[in-house]
Amino acid sequence: MDYIYDTVHNLILKFKTRDPFELCEYLGIRYFKADLGSQQGVFGIIDNTPVIFVSSAIDKRTQMLVCAHELGHALLHYDIAKEKCLREFEMFNMNTKVEYQANTFAAHLLLDEDEIDELFCEGRDIYSVSQLLEINVNLLNLKLALMKEAGYKNYAPAWDPKIEF
Repeated sequence: MDYIYDTVHNLILKFKTRDPFELCEYLGIRYFKADLGSQQGVFGIIDNTPVIFVSSAIDKRTQMLVCAHELGHALLHYDIAKEKCLREFEMFNMNTKVEYQANTFAAHLLLDEDEIDELFCEGRDIYSVSQLLEINVNLLNLKLALMKEAGYKNYAPAWDPKIEF
């Protein structure tokens, strides 16, 4: 998966942003916010133009996540999208390699390793870090797994022994 990290890293260096909507503009990918019913996002090719649709019914942070995920599809799965639109009904569906790769792309784009490392070194747990970064805890979990593969410490959620299960 290093090529996904490298792709994201190069985008951030070149365009000086982690904002997926700004990256769409720089890359010539059209995006629209629209009522998509139960779908959160869609990536497809319309008249040879890459297009991302993001649900207008979800909050702004989730729209960023969905756009980052769909941008991952745009850059990693363009050939697949030529044949059929890639639709998202639920985020963090890891049942296919394509979805896992798009989620990995979003995790690398939206979450900076050094910032995460610093927050955990301050003694914070996964839940407080996700709240501070205003990011879905599942995306943070994925990023932590990717960071572990890259040699960072293994940050696990803090377990409070006072809590009984």
